[in-house]
Amino acid sequence: MPFLISSPLWGQLLVTPNQTANAMVDRLVGSGVVYYNPVLTCALDASGKFENGLTTSILIDSGIVLTSGKCQSNLFSTGVNGSAALFASNDNLVLTSDPDLSPIATGGIQDICKLEFDFVPIGDTIEFNYRFGSEEYPSYTCNNFNDIFAFFISGPGYATPTNVALIPGTSCPVSINTINFSTANPCGNVVSPCAPPNNALYVNNSSSATITYDGMTAKLKAIAPVTPCSTYHMKFAIADVFDGILDSGVFLEAGSFTSEAATITSISSTNSLGGSAPLLEGCLASIVTIRRPNPKPTPQVVGLQYSGTAVSGIDYNTLPATVTIPANDTIVTFTINAIPDGILEGTETILINVYGSACNNTITDSKSVNILIDQLLG
Repeated sequence: MPFLISSPLWGQLLVTPNQTANAMVDRLVGSGVVYYNPVLTCALDASGKFENGLTTSILIDSGIVLTSGKCQSNLFSTGVNGSAALFASNDNLVLTSDPDLSPIATGGIQDICKLEFDFVPIGDTIEFNYRFGSEEYPSYTCNNFNDIFAFFISGPGYATPTNVALIPGTSCPVSINTINFSTANPCGNVVSPCAPPNNALYVNNSSSATITYDGMTAKLKAIAPVTPCSTYHMKFAIADVFDGILDSGVFLEAGSFTSEAATITSISSTNSLGGSAPLLEGCLASIVTIRRPNPKPTPQVVGLQYSGTAVSGIDYNTLPATVTIPANDTIVTFTINAIPDGILEGTETILINVYGSACNNTITDSKSVNILIDQLLG
């Protein structure tokens, strides 16, 4: 007797539209980030989640999608999951202004779809992976009718909301005019002065049987410096420009919005004479040095925890709970002084646990420092 096994169809992008804001952000955010206050502002069916992407030309296993049209194909409209021979052109006739997206567009915008949230990173950088696709490829390359998208970050270090959807290694925004099939780039600077057209990052998708958009970017990584443990706001936005036809969409990889804990390469201790001898009560101090791998444009707060047989405030001076490696530097130092108490105690120890950042509870390194107690009681 024949039977059926239910499983995803090979080569079919599975799209589920109209997810909640919380579900969308929860799917996007990975390790090292705490998020809150998610808000989704899109037309009906313009956004959703996707799965089974590795069997399609999108080549991202799963994630979320924001479009200026429809995200799911059905009997009434064409979304992102269909043959490129189809035509995704849906005018939602809503959402015509955004304070960040409107000023950088080349004309009036509509069909805005945006997802935003606040977040706290544990590291000094956030990153995420994405692909942008559009039905405006290739016919409307190099003109002012380009649909627009941007990823805006705001918070400490950003005077205004700043677009981090940039061509790798440049300050050039990703767009149809800056990534396309052209080799001569005769008009690729209509919207942006960036050149050449970065055709190595362009994918001709016109023969795809699985993704509707005729052209796409390669899989790109957005990176932004942040201050660990500080609060930031993120906005992902896409819109049609001038008219509501010829849809565009951005695919964001599930779990890729991450922040890696700031790393510490070493913690070391030398005495105040520059040697390795232990501390002496009332005599030799210890200079503790903490290093990170490379200088960064942002300071790094390092959390410290102390244990051992020696007692803070009795056997040694009170020590800081955190220290800060300055911006554009790799080291920070602090001093430990042993307090003379006139008691024969033998050797005592201080164990210093170092945290990569003050809001991260993972110990990244530790160092044991011996304190030698002065044996002379006179």
